[in-house]
Amino acid sequence: MKTAVPLYALLPVAGVLLKKGCRVSNVLIFLCTSASIRIPLLFFEISSLGAPFTLISHIQRLFIDINRLL
Repeated sequence: MKTAVPLYALLPVAGVLLKKGCRVSNVLIFLCTSASIRIPLLFFEISSLGAPFTLISHIQRLFIDINRLL
């Protein structure tokens, strides 16, 4: 799913925010909004590019993310 950065890349940013004195509630809001923006983008991608393209694209991104973790 498309965002500016993947969700796992936002976790170090959240850690820095906590170290700088940011409240936990603000960090949770940051993480939750970053994660929830993915759902509307998915529907937009399906409606504008089509379901087959979206499915192939997401499967490809899944394999790329798995390879990065390994």
